[in-house]
Amino acid sequence: MDIDLENDEPEEATSETDFGADNERRIAAMSEDEIRDAVKEIEERLKTINVDPSFFKNLKEQRQKKESKAEDKAQPKVSKFKQKKAAGGVHKPKEEQKPTVNPVEEDAIKNLEVMNAEDDSRLASDPTQLDFAAKCARNVQPRLQAHYVRLFTTLKRPGRSTTDALVALAREKIDEAKDLFLEEIRTPDGKTFLQFPKHISPLLGDAWTFAPIRMVLDAYQKRPAGQNEVSQDHIEIVQLSLLWSLLLFTDQMTLFYTTINPNDVYVRIGEVFLMGQQLSGDEVVQQCVARFQQEYLITQGMKGLLKLSILKPITGLDNFISYYEDLMARFEEQGDGFPEFIIHILIGAYLNASIQDSLLTIRALWSNKRSILRLSTIPSAEVNALIEKIVHLRKTQIPTIAEYYYEAYSHMISQYASAENVQGRQLEGAKSRHSDVRSG
Repeated sequence: MDIDLENDEPEEATSETDFGADNERRIAAMSEDEIRDAVKEIEERLKTINVDPSFFKNLKEQRQKKESKAEDKAQPKVSKFKQKKAAGGVHKPKEEQKPTVNPVEEDAIKNLEVMNAEDDSRLASDPTQLDFAAKCARNVQPRLQAHYVRLFTTLKRPGRSTTDALVALAREKIDEAKDLFLEEIRTPDGKTFLQFPKHISPLLGDAWTFAPIRMVLDAYQKRPAGQNEVSQDHIEIVQLSLLWSLLLFTDQMTLFYTTINPNDVYVRIGEVFLMGQQLSGDEVVQQCVARFQQEYLITQGMKGLLKLSILKPITGLDNFISYYEDLMARFEEQGDGFPEFIIHILIGAYLNASIQDSLLTIRALWSNKRSILRLSTIPSAEVNALIEKIVHLRKTQIPTIAEYYYEAYSHMISQYASAENVQGRQLEGAKSRHSDVRSG
Protein backbone atom coordinates (compact mmCIF):
# COMPACT_ATOMS: atom_id res chain seq x y z
CA MET A 1 0.00 0.00 0.00
CA ASP A 2 1.40 3.26 -1.11
CA ILE A 3 1.45 6.13 1.38
CA ASP A 4 1.46 9.71 0.22
CA LEU A 5 3.81 11.34 2.68
CA GLU A 6 3.04 14.84 1.44
CA ASN A 7 -0.73 14.52 2.16
CA ASP A 8 -0.50 12.36 5.27
CA GLU A 9 -0.02 15.38 7.58
CA PRO A 10 -2.61 15.76 10.35
CA GLU A 11 -5.36 18.27 9.70
CA GLU A 12 -4.52 20.21 12.85
CA ALA A 13 -1.11 21.00 11.41
CA THR A 14 -2.61 23.30 8.80
CA SER A 15 -2.28 26.96 9.54
CA GLU A 16 -5.19 29.16 10.57
CA THR A 17 -4.94 31.08 7.32
CA ASP A 18 -5.31 27.92 5.15
CA PHE A 19 -8.30 26.77 7.24
CA GLY A 20 -10.08 30.06 6.79
CA ALA A 21 -9.37 30.14 3.06
CA ASP A 22 -10.72 26.58 2.67
CA ASN A 23 -13.94 27.56 4.45
CA GLU A 24 -14.34 30.59 2.24
CA ARG A 25 -13.96 28.42 -0.88
CA ARG A 26 -16.57 25.93 0.39
CA ILE A 27 -19.03 28.70 1.26
CA ALA A 28 -18.51 30.27 -2.14
CA ALA A 29 -19.36 26.93 -3.83
CA MET A 30 -22.55 26.42 -1.75
CA SER A 31 -25.94 27.59 -2.89
CA GLU A 32 -28.24 29.77 -0.79
CA ASP A 33 -30.34 26.81 0.34
CA GLU A 34 -27.23 24.89 1.40
CA ILE A 35 -25.96 27.93 3.37
CA ARG A 36 -29.36 28.36 5.06
CA ASP A 37 -29.42 24.67 6.02
CA ALA A 38 -25.85 24.85 7.38
CA VAL A 39 -26.72 27.85 9.54
CA LYS A 40 -29.76 26.09 11.00
CA GLU A 41 -27.66 23.01 11.70
CA ILE A 42 -25.08 25.13 13.54
CA GLU A 43 -27.78 26.91 15.57
CA GLU A 44 -29.37 23.57 16.57
CA ARG A 45 -26.03 22.20 17.65
CA LEU A 46 -25.27 25.32 19.68
CA LYS A 47 -28.61 24.98 21.44
CA THR A 48 -27.70 21.49 22.62
CA ILE A 49 -24.36 22.84 23.90
CA ASN A 50 -24.40 25.22 26.90
CA VAL A 51 -22.13 28.03 25.60
CA ASP A 52 -21.67 31.42 27.31
CA PRO A 53 -22.83 34.22 24.95
CA SER A 54 -19.81 36.31 25.90
CA PHE A 55 -17.62 33.62 24.38
CA PHE A 56 -18.49 34.71 20.86
CA LYS A 57 -18.15 38.35 21.84
CA ASN A 58 -14.61 37.75 23.10
CA LEU A 59 -13.73 35.88 19.94
CA LYS A 60 -14.93 38.81 17.86
CA GLU A 61 -12.94 41.36 19.88
CA GLN A 62 -9.78 39.27 19.67
CA ARG A 63 -10.23 39.08 15.92
CA GLN A 64 -10.58 42.84 15.66
CA LYS A 65 -7.46 43.40 17.76
CA LYS A 66 -5.43 41.09 15.56
CA GLU A 67 -6.62 42.92 12.47
CA SER A 68 -5.76 46.32 13.95
CA LYS A 69 -2.28 45.13 14.94
CA ALA A 70 -1.70 43.88 11.44
CA GLU A 71 -2.68 47.30 10.07
CA ASP A 72 -0.34 49.06 12.54
CA LYS A 73 2.55 46.89 11.41
CA ALA A 74 1.81 47.67 7.81
CA GLN A 75 1.74 51.44 8.51
CA PRO A 76 4.78 52.71 10.55
CA LYS A 77 4.05 55.10 13.46
CA VAL A 78 4.64 58.79 12.90
CA SER A 79 5.56 61.05 15.84
CA LYS A 80 3.45 64.06 16.72
CA PHE A 81 6.32 66.38 15.75
CA LYS A 82 6.48 64.83 12.25
CA GLN A 83 2.73 64.94 11.97
CA LYS A 84 2.70 68.70 12.76
CA LYS A 85 5.60 69.27 10.41
CA ALA A 86 3.89 67.35 7.64
CA ALA A 87 0.70 69.30 8.26
CA GLY A 88 2.66 72.58 7.96
CA GLY A 89 2.26 73.63 11.59
CA VAL A 90 5.24 75.64 12.89
CA HIS A 91 5.81 76.21 16.62
CA LYS A 92 5.56 79.90 17.33
CA PRO A 93 7.31 81.38 20.36
CA LYS A 94 5.07 82.80 23.03
CA GLU A 95 4.60 86.51 22.88
CA GLU A 96 6.26 88.37 25.74
CA GLN A 97 3.63 89.63 28.10
CA LYS A 98 4.02 93.29 28.92
CA PRO A 99 3.93 93.98 32.67
CA THR A 100 0.96 95.85 33.92
CA VAL A 101 1.79 99.44 34.86
CA ASN A 102 0.46 100.94 38.05
CA PRO A 103 -0.57 104.55 37.27
CA VAL A 104 0.51 105.73 40.72
CA GLU A 105 3.98 104.19 40.33
CA GLU A 106 4.30 105.53 36.79
CA ASP A 107 3.49 109.05 37.97
CA ALA A 108 5.99 108.75 40.84
CA ILE A 109 8.72 107.58 38.45
CA LYS A 110 8.12 110.55 36.16
CA ASN A 111 8.51 112.95 39.09
CA LEU A 112 11.84 111.51 40.30
CA GLU A 113 14.71 113.97 40.58
CA VAL A 114 18.43 113.42 40.14
CA MET A 115 20.13 113.45 43.54
CA ASN A 116 23.33 115.32 44.24
CA ALA A 117 26.10 112.71 44.09
CA GLU A 118 28.10 114.41 46.83
CA ASP A 119 25.33 115.11 49.34
CA ASP A 120 23.27 111.94 48.87
CA SER A 121 25.91 109.35 47.98
CA ARG A 122 25.11 107.41 51.15
CA LEU A 123 21.59 106.73 49.81
CA ALA A 124 23.04 104.68 46.96
CA SER A 125 24.86 102.31 49.28
CA ASP A 126 24.13 98.64 48.99
CA PRO A 127 21.79 97.50 51.81
CA THR A 128 24.06 94.52 52.36
CA GLN A 129 27.02 96.86 52.76
CA LEU A 130 25.08 99.02 55.22
CA ASP A 131 24.08 95.99 57.24
CA PHE A 132 27.68 94.78 57.33
CA ALA A 133 28.91 98.23 58.37
CA ALA A 134 26.30 98.39 61.14
CA LYS A 135 27.38 95.01 62.51
CA CYS A 136 31.04 96.04 62.43
CA ALA A 137 30.21 99.30 64.19
CA ARG A 138 28.38 97.44 66.95
CA ASN A 139 31.48 95.33 67.53
CA VAL A 140 34.03 98.13 67.20
CA GLN A 141 32.17 100.85 69.10
CA PRO A 142 32.62 99.35 72.61
CA ARG A 143 36.36 98.96 72.00
CA LEU A 144 36.75 102.55 70.85
CA GLN A 145 34.69 103.78 73.79
CA ALA A 146 36.96 101.86 76.15
CA HIS A 147 40.01 103.37 74.44
CA TYR A 148 38.76 106.92 74.99
CA VAL A 149 37.89 106.13 78.61
CA ARG A 150 41.46 104.91 79.19
CA LEU A 151 42.78 108.28 77.99
CA PHE A 152 41.89 109.81 81.35
CA THR A 153 44.25 107.32 83.00
CA THR A 154 46.93 107.44 80.32
CA LEU A 155 47.26 111.23 80.19
CA LYS A 156 47.41 111.47 83.97
CA ARG A 157 50.95 110.10 83.79
CA PRO A 158 53.11 112.59 81.88
CA GLY A 159 54.94 111.02 78.97
CA ARG A 160 57.57 113.73 78.98
CA SER A 161 58.58 116.58 81.24
CA THR A 162 57.11 119.97 80.39
CA THR A 163 57.49 123.51 81.65
CA ASP A 164 54.10 124.54 80.28
CA ALA A 165 52.16 125.74 83.33
CA LEU A 166 48.82 125.47 81.53
CA VAL A 167 49.42 121.84 80.52
CA ALA A 168 50.58 121.05 84.06
CA LEU A 169 47.35 122.55 85.41
CA ALA A 170 45.33 120.46 82.96
CA ARG A 171 47.08 117.31 84.19
CA GLU A 172 46.36 118.21 87.81
CA LYS A 173 42.65 118.62 87.08
CA ILE A 174 42.30 115.45 85.02
CA ASP A 175 40.31 113.67 87.75
CA GLU A 176 37.80 116.52 87.77
CA ALA A 177 37.62 116.37 83.98
CA LYS A 178 37.00 112.63 84.25
CA ASP A 179 33.98 113.28 86.47
CA LEU A 180 32.75 115.85 83.95
CA PHE A 181 33.05 113.67 80.84
CA LEU A 182 32.28 110.18 82.20
CA GLU A 183 29.41 108.66 84.14
CA GLU A 184 29.47 105.53 86.30
CA ILE A 185 27.07 102.74 85.34
CA ARG A 186 26.12 99.90 87.69
CA THR A 187 25.03 96.57 86.19
CA PRO A 188 22.34 94.31 87.75
CA ASP A 189 25.04 91.94 89.01
CA GLY A 190 26.70 94.75 90.99
CA LYS A 191 29.58 95.57 88.63
CA THR A 192 30.40 99.17 87.68
CA PHE A 193 32.01 100.67 84.60
CA LEU A 194 32.58 104.12 83.11
CA GLN A 195 31.11 105.39 79.88
CA PHE A 196 30.38 108.66 78.08
CA PRO A 197 26.90 110.16 78.49
CA LYS A 198 24.57 110.44 75.51
CA HIS A 199 25.37 114.09 74.79
CA ILE A 200 29.12 113.36 74.48
CA SER A 201 30.25 110.94 71.79
CA PRO A 202 33.92 110.73 70.77
CA LEU A 203 32.93 108.44 67.88
CA LEU A 204 30.66 111.00 66.23
CA GLY A 205 33.13 113.88 66.37
CA ASP A 206 31.45 117.27 66.82
CA ALA A 207 34.44 118.43 68.94
CA TRP A 208 33.49 116.15 71.82
CA THR A 209 36.15 117.60 74.14
CA PHE A 210 34.42 121.01 73.85
CA ALA A 211 30.89 119.61 74.29
CA PRO A 212 30.43 120.88 77.90
CA ILE A 213 30.71 124.46 76.59
CA ARG A 214 27.49 123.99 74.62
CA MET A 215 25.79 122.63 77.76
CA VAL A 216 26.75 125.75 79.71
CA LEU A 217 25.58 128.00 76.86
CA ASP A 218 22.18 126.28 76.76
CA ALA A 219 21.75 126.77 80.52
CA TYR A 220 22.91 130.40 80.18
CA GLN A 221 20.40 131.22 77.44
CA LYS A 222 17.48 129.62 79.30
CA ARG A 223 17.79 132.02 82.22
CA PRO A 224 15.35 134.96 82.41
CA ALA A 225 16.45 138.32 81.07
CA GLY A 226 18.54 140.20 83.59
CA GLN A 227 19.53 136.99 85.40
CA ASN A 228 21.80 135.53 82.75
CA GLU A 229 25.00 135.85 84.72
CA VAL A 230 27.49 133.01 84.56
CA SER A 231 27.86 131.09 87.81
CA GLN A 232 31.15 129.86 89.23
CA ASP A 233 30.16 126.28 88.43
CA HIS A 234 29.74 127.22 84.78
CA ILE A 235 33.17 128.83 84.74
CA GLU A 236 34.74 125.69 86.22
CA ILE A 237 33.00 123.48 83.64
CA VAL A 238 34.32 125.59 80.77
CA GLN A 239 37.79 125.60 82.34
CA LEU A 240 37.84 121.79 82.61
CA SER A 241 36.60 121.40 79.05
CA LEU A 242 39.28 123.71 77.65
CA LEU A 243 42.06 122.25 79.82
CA TRP A 244 41.19 118.67 78.84
CA SER A 245 41.07 119.70 75.17
CA LEU A 246 44.45 121.41 75.50
CA LEU A 247 45.98 118.35 77.19
CA LEU A 248 44.70 116.09 74.43
CA PHE A 249 45.94 118.55 71.81
CA THR A 250 49.41 118.63 73.41
CA ASP A 251 49.99 114.99 74.36
CA GLN A 252 47.80 113.19 71.78
CA MET A 253 48.12 115.50 68.79
CA THR A 254 47.51 112.81 66.17
CA LEU A 255 44.33 111.67 67.89
CA PHE A 256 43.16 115.27 68.26
CA TYR A 257 43.69 116.11 64.58
CA THR A 258 41.97 112.94 63.36
CA THR A 259 38.91 113.17 65.60
CA ILE A 260 38.34 116.92 65.94
CA ASN A 261 37.09 119.18 63.13
CA PRO A 262 38.44 122.77 62.93
CA ASN A 263 34.96 124.11 62.13
CA ASP A 264 33.60 122.63 65.37
CA VAL A 265 36.47 124.06 67.41
CA TYR A 266 35.87 127.52 65.95
CA VAL A 267 32.18 127.42 66.88
CA ARG A 268 32.80 126.06 70.39
CA ILE A 269 35.47 128.69 71.15
CA GLY A 270 33.12 131.41 69.93
CA GLU A 271 30.41 130.20 72.31
CA VAL A 272 32.69 131.21 75.18
CA PHE A 273 32.46 134.85 74.05
CA LEU A 274 28.67 134.66 73.70
CA MET A 275 28.40 134.20 77.48
CA GLY A 276 29.97 137.53 78.33
CA GLN A 277 33.14 138.97 79.77
CA GLN A 278 32.73 137.26 83.10
CA LEU A 279 33.50 133.93 81.42
CA SER A 280 35.78 134.99 78.57
CA GLY A 281 37.74 137.22 80.97
CA ASP A 282 38.64 134.33 83.29
CA GLU A 283 42.42 133.94 83.27
CA VAL A 284 42.48 130.18 82.58
CA VAL A 285 39.76 130.42 79.94
CA GLN A 286 41.47 133.36 78.26
CA GLN A 287 44.84 131.58 78.09
CA CYS A 288 43.31 128.38 76.67
CA VAL A 289 41.34 130.30 74.04
CA ALA A 290 44.46 132.20 72.97
CA ARG A 291 46.44 128.94 72.65
CA PHE A 292 43.82 127.32 70.45
CA GLN A 293 43.54 130.43 68.28
CA GLN A 294 47.27 130.83 67.69
CA GLU A 295 48.36 127.18 67.57
CA TYR A 296 45.35 125.52 65.97
CA LEU A 297 42.68 127.71 64.34
CA ILE A 298 45.01 130.14 62.55
CA THR A 299 47.26 127.27 61.45
CA GLN A 300 44.32 125.26 60.10
CA GLY A 301 42.92 128.36 58.42
CA MET A 302 46.20 129.03 56.61
CA LYS A 303 46.13 125.44 55.35
CA GLY A 304 42.63 125.92 53.95
CA LEU A 305 41.03 123.49 56.39
CA LEU A 306 38.65 125.97 58.01
CA LYS A 307 35.53 125.83 55.83
CA LEU A 308 32.59 127.79 57.19
CA SER A 309 29.60 127.75 54.85
CA ILE A 310 27.28 130.54 55.94
CA LEU A 311 24.01 128.82 54.98
CA LYS A 312 24.69 125.18 55.87
CA PRO A 313 24.29 123.56 59.31
CA ILE A 314 27.44 123.44 61.42
CA THR A 315 28.15 121.91 64.83
CA GLY A 316 24.51 121.41 65.71
CA LEU A 317 23.52 124.90 64.49
CA ASP A 318 21.07 125.63 61.68
CA ASN A 319 23.58 127.80 59.82
CA PHE A 320 26.82 129.69 60.38
CA ILE A 321 25.70 133.20 59.45
CA SER A 322 23.23 133.46 62.35
CA TYR A 323 25.95 132.36 64.75
CA TYR A 324 28.41 134.88 63.29
CA GLU A 325 25.89 137.72 63.55
CA ASP A 326 25.39 136.83 67.23
CA LEU A 327 29.16 137.08 67.71
CA MET A 328 29.29 140.54 66.12
CA ALA A 329 26.29 141.77 68.11
CA ARG A 330 27.81 140.46 71.33
CA PHE A 331 31.10 142.24 70.62
CA GLU A 332 29.31 145.53 70.03
CA GLU A 333 27.46 145.13 73.34
CA GLN A 334 30.68 144.53 75.27
CA GLY A 335 32.47 147.58 73.87
CA ASP A 336 36.20 147.01 73.75
CA GLY A 337 35.99 143.30 74.50
CA PHE A 338 39.11 141.19 74.77
CA PRO A 339 41.83 140.81 72.11
CA GLU A 340 40.90 137.15 71.62
CA PHE A 341 37.33 138.14 70.79
CA ILE A 342 38.13 140.37 67.82
CA ILE A 343 40.79 137.90 66.64
CA HIS A 344 38.14 135.21 66.65
CA ILE A 345 35.82 137.36 64.55
CA LEU A 346 38.60 138.09 62.04
CA ILE A 347 39.53 134.40 61.78
CA GLY A 348 35.97 133.49 60.79
CA ALA A 349 35.89 136.20 58.13
CA TYR A 350 39.37 136.15 56.57
CA LEU A 351 40.68 132.59 57.09
CA ASN A 352 37.56 130.88 55.77
CA ALA A 353 38.59 128.53 52.94
CA SER A 354 35.19 128.99 51.28
CA ILE A 355 36.07 132.14 49.35
CA GLN A 356 32.54 133.20 48.48
CA ASP A 357 31.36 132.78 52.07
CA SER A 358 34.48 134.59 53.27
CA LEU A 359 33.76 137.63 51.08
CA LEU A 360 30.13 137.77 52.22
CA THR A 361 31.23 137.59 55.86
CA ILE A 362 33.78 140.36 55.36
CA ARG A 363 31.10 142.56 53.78
CA ALA A 364 28.92 142.02 56.87
CA LEU A 365 31.89 142.84 59.08
CA TRP A 366 32.67 146.13 57.27
CA SER A 367 29.05 147.18 56.91
CA ASN A 368 28.22 150.78 57.84
CA LYS A 369 25.67 149.39 60.28
CA ARG A 370 28.44 147.73 62.26
CA SER A 371 30.99 149.37 64.53
CA ILE A 372 33.12 146.32 65.28
CA LEU A 373 36.41 147.41 63.75
CA ARG A 374 36.05 150.90 65.20
CA LEU A 375 35.56 149.45 68.68
CA SER A 376 38.40 146.96 68.49
CA THR A 377 41.51 147.75 70.53
CA ILE A 378 43.84 144.88 69.72
CA PRO A 379 47.52 145.26 70.66
CA SER A 380 49.56 146.07 67.58
CA ALA A 381 51.77 142.97 67.82
CA GLU A 382 48.83 140.59 67.60
CA VAL A 383 47.19 142.67 64.87
CA ASN A 384 50.32 142.71 62.72
CA ALA A 385 50.85 138.96 63.04
CA LEU A 386 47.29 138.20 61.96
CA ILE A 387 47.29 140.79 59.16
CA GLU A 388 50.52 139.41 57.68
CA LYS A 389 49.01 135.95 57.49
CA ILE A 390 45.79 137.27 55.98
CA VAL A 391 47.72 139.21 53.31
CA HIS A 392 49.78 136.13 52.47
CA LEU A 393 46.64 134.01 52.16
CA ARG A 394 44.87 136.59 49.99
CA LYS A 395 47.77 136.65 47.50
CA THR A 396 47.21 132.97 46.78
CA GLN A 397 43.45 133.53 46.40
CA ILE A 398 43.51 136.60 44.13
CA PRO A 399 43.40 134.66 40.78
CA THR A 400 40.36 132.69 41.89
CA ILE A 401 38.67 135.78 43.34
CA ALA A 402 39.25 137.82 40.17
CA GLU A 403 37.80 135.09 37.94
CA TYR A 404 34.77 133.97 39.93
CA TYR A 405 34.01 136.52 42.67
CA TYR A 406 35.11 139.86 41.23
CA GLU A 407 31.81 141.65 41.96
CA ALA A 408 31.80 140.68 45.64
CA TYR A 409 35.51 141.50 45.93
CA SER A 410 35.13 144.96 44.34
CA HIS A 411 32.21 145.71 46.65
CA MET A 412 34.38 144.75 49.61
CA ILE A 413 37.18 147.08 48.44
CA SER A 414 34.72 149.96 48.14
CA GLN A 415 33.61 149.28 51.70
CA TYR A 416 37.25 149.50 52.81
CA ALA A 417 37.58 152.91 51.14
CA SER A 418 34.31 154.16 52.60
CA ALA A 419 35.24 153.02 56.10
CA GLU A 420 38.67 154.62 55.80
CA ASN A 421 37.11 157.89 54.66
CA VAL A 422 34.67 157.90 57.59
CA GLN A 423 37.38 157.07 60.10
CA GLY A 424 39.66 159.72 58.58
CA ARG A 425 37.04 162.40 59.02
CA GLN A 426 36.36 161.27 62.58
CA LEU A 427 40.09 161.43 63.29
CA GLU A 428 40.34 164.95 61.85
CA GLY A 429 37.36 166.04 63.94
CA ALA A 430 38.94 164.60 67.07
CA LYS A 431 42.23 166.39 66.36
CA SER A 432 40.39 169.65 65.76
CA ARG A 433 38.48 169.39 69.01
CA HIS A 434 41.65 168.50 70.86
CA SER A 435 43.51 171.51 69.47
CA ASP A 436 40.59 173.80 70.33
CA VAL A 437 40.61 172.55 73.91
CA ARG A 438 44.34 173.14 74.22
CA SER A 439 44.14 176.61 72.71
CA GLY A 440 41.15 177.51 74.89
